[in-house]
Amino acid sequence: MAISFSRPNTDGSGDGSGDDSGEFRVVRRGLDPEQVHERITALSTEVERLREVEASLRAELSMAQRPIVGLGDVDPETLAALVGEETAGVLAMARETAVQSRQRAEDEAVQIVAAAYEEAARVRESVQEETTYLRRTTAEQAETELASARARGLEMVTEAREYREKVLADLAQRRDLAREQIRALIDGRDRLMRAFEVARLASVDMLAELEQAIPVDDGDPTPVSGVASPDPSDGDHAGAVLGVFDGDAEMANDDESAMAVSGATDAEVSVLVASESPFHRRRLALDPLIESLTRHWRRIMVDEQNDVLAAVRRSTNLSSIGELLPDEEAHIDRYGASLAEVDAAIDAGIASVGAGPEGRDRTDATAVARAVLMEDLILPLRERLERVIETSGGNRFELSAYVRSSYREWKQQLESHATDSLVAAFAAGAYAGLDTGALVVWQPDPEGPSCSEVAANAGVVIRVPDHFPSGHAHPPATRACRCLIQRLPD
Repeated sequence: MAISFSRPNTDGSGDGSGDDSGEFRVVRRGLDPEQVHERITALSTEVERLREVEASLRAELSMAQRPIVGLGDVDPETLAALVGEETAGVLAMARETAVQSRQRAEDEAVQIVAAAYEEAARVRESVQEETTYLRRTTAEQAETELASARARGLEMVTEAREYREKVLADLAQRRDLAREQIRALIDGRDRLMRAFEVARLASVDMLAELEQAIPVDDGDPTPVSGVASPDPSDGDHAGAVLGVFDGDAEMANDDESAMAVSGATDAEVSVLVASESPFHRRRLALDPLIESLTRHWRRIMVDEQNDVLAAVRRSTNLSSIGELLPDEEAHIDRYGASLAEVDAAIDAGIASVGAGPEGRDRTDATAVARAVLMEDLILPLRERLERVIETSGGNRFELSAYVRSSYREWKQQLESHATDSLVAAFAAGAYAGLDTGALVVWQPDPEGPSCSEVAANAGVVIRVPDHFPSGHAHPPATRACRCLIQRLPD
């Protein structure tokens, strides 16, 4: 009886684990590794099964070739005598049938073995071809990926170089623009200096002409109202001419002005001449205070900058100024609380009107200095940092650079802010040193900036607590004002 064997499944179909088409799926970096592994495993299993079939056939062939023990040695006559002729005929037929079956089994076994060898060779060749194809395809895909990566790398390098050149060109353009602006500022400064010098010389000439035009009574050289007259021999202290006021004259541009003082309508204030300029005395009093206050604020600002940078490094998503600095009142307390320089400036202002510091209310004067500090330093700094936070967009490295730049700029302006605060404290202190009913005159600084209040207030005399035509009780009304009030004899 012949044994039949099923042909091996070498195309991967019917196993339920792969694609029935016999082809592999292609993924992003080549053939699907899992499907390739499953196909090779199936082929290996089939080869093992064929080897087992071959071994089984060889065993059956060996059994079929084994000789029939005893029957070949018994002659027909003896066998017929032993079992009978009919049985002997049956045995003879069985022997012939066995020989034929054996022959057929041998032939069939030879055919099966040959088919098994052929099938094994075909499977082996198919596996080798498939392995070679996979290797070649994988190598090609790897080379393609490498080439693509190299091309992309070159593109990135090219883009980086172009961006670098663009940034450098933009920085060069900004640098050139900044240089042009600096040159323009320098030219503007020079023009302003020349204009100020021309104005100063014109004012000196005007003062000299006015001094020559003032009538002097040879019999009584003492001026009206007890104001000291200038010493012609003292060229360094020529004095500042504040104006001539006639109680019977109509004051221009302000009929209700306080220039016409009640109780002094018959008095004439001719000239106020000081042995030393009040602005010079103010400068001598405030210069060391300005230097000390600038150093004090610079130390505070350095510590504050370090705290802000530390807060930037700790923060993961900075969104408001409140995460960097305290509220406005607490912030100004860092710079304006218990400052000896401000108190000294107030005392100097009180002394400038001939009063003593005892019993004088400093509350308003301190508030004035604090307001100037808030308006000129604290609020602009906080607004700048708020813009910096918005511009950086949460980038901590960019925000840190902006913070350093902002504080560097503000530290360069500290001396100017200290000057503004102390000048304001000096002016407010001078007003605090005046008693009710005291006569004061608004005196512009000849070397200071031209403020808008000079045109309305210069030379105007009032009695405390009246206000000057501009509505202010004392200068400075703005940051650019360096005017003073001077007390006049009653």
